[in-house]
Amino acid sequence: MESAIPQHLRAERSQPTRMREDWNPPSPAFSARFPETIESVVMAYYGLQYQGERPASARDAANELRRQIGEVDGPVHHDVAVAIDPAGFTNEITALYWTDAESYRRWSEQTLAWTDPQHEHGSVGRFVEIATPGVRDFETIFGGRRMEGVSVASDGIGGEIAEHGYWGSMRDRLPSAQTADLEPDGRLRFEQDGDLVVVHPHDGMTLIRSGQDWRGTEGEARDWWASDIRPVLQEGMEFLTAQGNQIGCYSNRLMQIIDDGGALVEKTYGHGWWHSLRELEDWSRSHKTHLKIFGAFGQFVKHFRSAAGLRLYHEVSVLDADQLRFEYLGCHERTGLLAARS
Repeated sequence: MESAIPQHLRAERSQPTRMREDWNPPSPAFSARFPETIESVVMAYYGLQYQGERPASARDAANELRRQIGEVDGPVHHDVAVAIDPAGFTNEITALYWTDAESYRRWSEQTLAWTDPQHEHGSVGRFVEIATPGVRDFETIFGGRRMEGVSVASDGIGGEIAEHGYWGSMRDRLPSAQTADLEPDGRLRFEQDGDLVVVHPHDGMTLIRSGQDWRGTEGEARDWWASDIRPVLQEGMEFLTAQGNQIGCYSNRLMQIIDDGGALVEKTYGHGWWHSLRELEDWSRSHKTHLKIFGAFGQFVKHFRSAAGLRLYHEVSVLDADQLRFEYLGCHERTGLLAARS
């Protein structure tokens, strides 16, 4: 068994670990391994927002983005997902990943910026939410060896890791948490110019993408997922979306992946922006909505073990203001971080 933190990112700890010396995880889990030459990654979320039927302008914008993805310096991985928000708007989000910030910069400068007011946005909103964590600023975990998200851009999955299955393991997997308390500093600021709102972030913000893939479930396991787990997951995600600001969650979406033809795929992920890692930990450890999720998944894994066919993962980043960018053009007032204004 190995550490989730690769050897070249280990440091003498000045912050305590939460893992007991005799800890033996209850089930296997793994982390992605990135080349030592990589200094940072880019996690860029490009969104379209509309109400009702998909307008032609949204289709054209999505097609143009798809074309750009194939250009020089394009992302090394991307996926597309949709969610209906509480206001009844469809949000189409393309998540794009780079392992070189300069490649992203060159790519993004090739055409008119996604949220440039010169776009004829009409009834279609556009937004970008971009994180550029250094390799010490994020962690990944998987229940198996099928990669998703930023890990698709890695060298692959390592061996079984020790830091999981206990409260506080998320922090223990973060290289930066070896020497920093990761407390937030500052507050969000909002700057509006016409239909464009720029949100200025603060230090210590936390991003989580937490995914579920049930394509491999069959029979009893598939029924269990549909009746006992997915409803509990949706309940927790809906709480964070509607009331998360009360506990430090600025924005939350439960996204469902779609294929190139727009058909829904049996894969979802929760996408959340938090005031701090500590508040994400507090929700995970003690809030009734997450305890129900944790309990439901635990019973499922205990019953089915390796035959479950359910793939789970997450990626978590703790970021400072200079690693973040948020812009919303023609979006309703509860979109993403805009919800934190009220």
